[in-house]
Amino acid sequence: MTGFAPPTPVPDGVPPLIGAWSLRHGLPLPPPAPDPQDLANSLFADPPALTAPGPICAVAGDAIRPCPWAAPPQAALMPDAALPDPRDGCILAVIDDAIPFAHQRLRLPDGLSRLAALWVQDAAWSAPPDLPCGAQLDGVAASAWLARLEAGALACESQIYRQAGLVRMDRPNSQGAGLAGG
Repeated sequence: MTGFAPPTPVPDGVPPLIGAWSLRHGLPLPPPAPDPQDLANSLFADPPALTAPGPICAVAGDAIRPCPWAAPPQAALMPDAALPDPRDGCILAVIDDAIPFAHQRLRLPDGLSRLAALWVQDAAWSAPPDLPCGAQLDGVAASAWLARLEAGALACESQIYRQAGLVRMDRPNSQGAGLAGG
């Protein structure tokens, strides 16, 4: 097999996928994950090292910028003003074939998106090249679409999804009404 290079090993405790992605994009490696026992001890410390805003969610005190190393500007996925307040919690990941990112529940009051990034797996493929399928949209781009909606340049949420290329009308099994309506 030509062109194959074995993956660069990452230090113990660093998730392999995150480590490989960081190395591939020239970003610093994240610190190793904490030992599970140390993490459990910090949860039950007095006072607790972590805060729990909801019954099933634990958010670290530095959740506004959970990354302990400085992120280069080109790695920004969303504007600083859109970063979540750790007291309110945040969605870390949603894995689905679609997410209504323009829905009012996923918007901040000033029209910014609450999402840092999304990967719509069943959309028409678009860059970046390391994306195996679908399309990726970062929070800056999502906020730009929302700004157009707020300004009245777009009539409704569904127009955002269509114009952003996140709804494929040419796929088999797509809704007949979309095809019939042109």
